Amino acid sequence: VDCCYWRPDAWVIPAWSLIGLSMLWTTFVAFDLKLHVVAGSVAQWYYTPLGTPARGTTWRALRNATGPGFGSVTFGAAILTLCELVR
Repeated sequence: VDCCYWRPDAWVIPAWSLIGLSMLWTTFVAFDLKLHVVAGSVAQWYYTPLGTPARGTTWRALRNATGPGFGSVTFGAAILTLCELVR
């Protein structure tokens, strides 16, 4: 009976594919942000002159990662997403 037959509309499968791709990309953006912040904090600490306290390095690295470096973070996440899809 046609009234009891369930089937998804034609847009559902591409929509779920796009949602999955977006979730994967968002995961890699979070990973790249973490990497950028940790690397920036360590670099600021390492290059601080001796005897000078390294304060606020995490906030500066986070501000850099979400500000001028955000394009690099998102592009890197896109490359990682493509590599993961190919793999």
